[in-house]
Amino acid sequence: MADKDLKEAGVEIGHAFKKFGKTFLRSAKTTANNVEDFIDDKPKDPNAEPTVYSDGSWRETGKGLGSAFKDFGKALVDEVKDDLSTDKKD
Repeated sequence: MADKDLKEAGVEIGHAFKKFGKTFLRSAKTTANNVEDFIDDKPKDPNAEPTVYSDGSWRETGKGLGSAFKDFGKALVDEVKDDLSTDKKD
């Protein structure tokens, strides 16, 4: 069972890092657009759509990473406990 939990935790970490990568790239795009606007002396649009910095993307990404690593830690502890209990039986 612990092996299955480790596999699931690994998949969850993979998904969390994928989301991190996408959020990071969206941040880079937003920053590049803001720099371009600054260089061109464009005023800020008060009606502009929310950006990756204001729409909660980074908060959600952080929570996803935290949850993934928490589950991975639990699965790892369970795996070690299973190994230790197997060693005692031998």
